[in-house]
Amino acid sequence: MKKAILNGMLAIITIPVILSLSSCKTSGNTDKGNADDTPQTVEHNYNGHEYVDLGLPSGIKWATCNIGATKPEEYGDYFSWGSTTPFIDEKGDNRCTIFKKSLSELQAAGIINEEGVLNPRYDAARTHWGGTWRMPTHNEIYELCEKCTWEWIDGDSISGYKITGKNGRSIFLPAVGHMMLHTYYDGINGHYWSNTTISDYHAINLMFSEEGKATITFEAEYGCPIRAVSE
Repeated sequence: MKKAILNGMLAIITIPVILSLSSCKTSGNTDKGNADDTPQTVEHNYNGHEYVDLGLPSGIKWATCNIGATKPEEYGDYFSWGSTTPFIDEKGDNRCTIFKKSLSELQAAGIINEEGVLNPRYDAARTHWGGTWRMPTHNEIYELCEKCTWEWIDGDSISGYKITGKNGRSIFLPAVGHMMLHTYYDGINGHYWSNTTISDYHAINLMFSEEGKATITFEAEYGCPIRAVSE
């Protein structure tokens, strides 16, 4: 079940853009993604991982790559919400059991706080990248949607959005779908976890396609990529 909670669906015009890519300094899934037209802007490196300051009001910095990726256009790893271990593909099953717990059970177990935000121990970005890296909040995803220009890039090997801040700097989010027994809708949809839940067995997720973008509540057991943020 998917439940839209933000009316953020917008029509996007496809405009081919060719810019150079930089590499991230993480290790992980590198078997997908090899596009020459997935643009981004590199600015700084924190704790071994590159990020971009998009000039957002919150001051939040967005990583240039997904957790587990080495380039902006690569898929990276997929995680069930609240799991710090990457989701296993069709060869196995690594769904986190957190999805079986209600909000009250998650809070009682110390997995989320009173605002429904994952505690750092259960944050895959904090676990894998350390420092102040973490999963974005619902509000930070909303800010990314509302305060930046989103441009769909139809690449040769991977499609996704070039997201540009008012300062002209940008990141790229590849449309890498989500995972259960295998990867679904990669190249068509993007699904990225926030660190926030508001309903039992679901968490807030950034979903997008060429037609537009929205935040939704998404089944916590599904494997989705994570794009980390830092103050």
